[in-house]
Amino acid sequence: MDVVLQALVDGSRRTVLEILRDHPATAGELADALPIARPGVSRHLRVLREAGLVDVRHEAQRRIYSLRPEPLAEVDAWLGGYRALWQSRLDALHTEITRREKDPFMKTIGTMRALDEKRGAVRVEDVYDTDIDDLWAACTTPERLARWIAELSGDLRVGGTIHTTFTSTWTGPGRIEICDRPHHLLVIMEPGTDDETELEAWLTKEGDRTRLTVEERGLPLDHLHAYGAGWQAHLEDLGRSLAGETSAWKARWTELAPVYATMPIT
Repeated sequence: MDVVLQALVDGSRRTVLEILRDHPATAGELADALPIARPGVSRHLRVLREAGLVDVRHEAQRRIYSLRPEPLAEVDAWLGGYRALWQSRLDALHTEITRREKDPFMKTIGTMRALDEKRGAVRVEDVYDTDIDDLWAACTTPERLARWIAELSGDLRVGGTIHTTFTSTWTGPGRIEICDRPHHLLVIMEPGTDDETELEAWLTKEGDRTRLTVEERGLPLDHLHAYGAGWQAHLEDLGRSLAGETSAWKARWTELAPVYATMPIT
């Protein structure tokens, strides 16, 4: 199979196979379809013959080339496992789109970006049917935070250290860096450790509604999709708490994780 894969690397050879997939062709016809000199076409045809991907027969002074699909079947079988993995993620994405059309709490927008080779950031935002002061209270008051994201205790002043236990079961310390009521909040999570992250939130008034944008920076790049799914589930739970409903974090994270695995990291 390695010989076949090596033959498929070149774009001109793939073009030859696409032509032969539709019909046999002479070397001259193939040369006319490629933007390279005829000696180059001959070299490509030799590689394809050695890989078992084409057959050649002689008719008078002409060589007629045709496709041999059998070696591609082995490649297709090898790709089958990966195709199944990708299909399951596409199915999850389709399911998520359908849910978003039906559920008013599933309107959160999430993105992921790389900060360097090892760390990245997750950014999620949503607009809520409440005024900015009420949403600020939901994001800063311990009893209201406990309804949708985390139990929180400690010194709630700027510079103070807090302890959090999230719905996800993650627990750890944080330090409040900025608390600009009712617009801006910045907390350093696990300060002074290798796992330190910056958790920042912005609240913006939009008429009688309020937009919340949350970004966490410094997360491990290879697990960024899991954090993205987690933060979207948290913001959806915020909407549920404002409506007097209970958390659905675990179920939503399970549904969202494969969806975020299909999303690009910019």
